[in-house]
Amino acid sequence: MKLTREKQPGEAWLTVVEDGGSQILGYVKSGALNRIGVGTGPQSVVVTPDGASVYCANSNDGTVSVIDVATGNVTDTITVGTNPQSVAVTPDGASVYCANNGDNTVSVIVKLAVYSLAS
Repeated sequence: MKLTREKQPGEAWLTVVEDGGSQILGYVKSGALNRIGVGTGPQSVVVTPDGASVYCANSNDGTVSVIDVATGNVTDTITVGTNPQSVAVTPDGASVYCANNGDNTVSVIVKLAVYSLAS
């Protein structure tokens, strides 16, 4: 089991190996484990500084899952390099870095901002 930092007291994100060897992403809140289906082989999770999103590196399928914390749903699955092992987020939350062990690369995921322009 791998645990990432808590955003609020009593909350944590972790990868869990269940009976039969299947791996899932779990979210613990108030002592209850909630399961979220992500890609295969979840290895590492990071919570954005604003606490709105979680990024999960899935080593077996070369993807990063993006989870909306409010809904607990996967909102996007991003293809990265081979065998991603860890993810990190910049302090401003604008970019996420994913270290890919299989091909010795780093993938950069840039969050796009939406701006409203006055006419």
